[in-house]
Amino acid sequence: MPQMSNPFLPVTDLLPNTQAGAGNIITGGQLGFGNNLPNIDAATPLVLRPIVPIITHAPTMFQYLPGMTDILKALLENHARSIDGIDLQYTIDPGATPAGQDGQELNVPTNAKRAQVNPQFTLPEINGNLVWNFFRLWMRLMKDPDTQAASLAGVIPGSQILRPHVLSMFTMDMLFIQYDTTLRPENIIDGYFITSMWPNDTGVAGFKKQIAQSDVVERTIPFHGVLQHNDNTRAVAQQIASLLRLHTIDYNFSTPIATQVESNILEAGLQLAADADLANFGQV
Repeated sequence: MPQMSNPFLPVTDLLPNTQAGAGNIITGGQLGFGNNLPNIDAATPLVLRPIVPIITHAPTMFQYLPGMTDILKALLENHARSIDGIDLQYTIDPGATPAGQDGQELNVPTNAKRAQVNPQFTLPEINGNLVWNFFRLWMRLMKDPDTQAASLAGVIPGSQILRPHVLSMFTMDMLFIQYDTTLRPENIIDGYFITSMWPNDTGVAGFKKQIAQSDVVERTIPFHGVLQHNDNTRAVAQQIASLLRLHTIDYNFSTPIATQVESNILEAGLQLAADADLANFGQV
């Protein structure tokens, strides 16, 4: 099938990146009076693959606790089964005034808003109850339920100066990159930051007794945060995507789980039977 000469719109304000492409909605419509298959390239539907989360700032208080930053990155970037409450939405509040005598109203735009984000991570629990304990510790470092003060001061050496808490001390920032299906950095659909993120609920621990039942535990951790989304956040996402180079990874060449039979079982199973067969039936 021949490729259309104009499957994409020319660069406009809809395309913050001059290398990006947006479907040519002007010539690609297929749902009018009749379809126009020669222009079907321009009507290719958008496929959204799972978004890629990247922590760009970890709470600075984690520098006093070895391993905390590494665990945070691993949990939220590699272990999260789903992430909800991070979608983008723009709204404009209306202001109304009567129009005529029949009760109709004339609406005009007043306040433009980005919808509040409420990130929520769902993670499988890990041996040792690590996920729940990690977020419980993070919350205690921000504010202990017994003292209503940060417990961080009690875990650092007494000779170190602990400055008053500001947001960067106890919150993290995350970049979310929405790739297209090519994973090419120049083709990313969008990128945005959620900043000043901190967990506000560990969820229940899940401890209970019910005869003849055991559970596989998942944790759902909600966060507070502030959205930042504009052309520059997309440009930063493109730069970081260029460093990640996800499009160059080919799992077709992944290392096998084993390259040979382990020595302690080498002479068992099929090998044992083959040796016996060779001894009984092999050619001299």
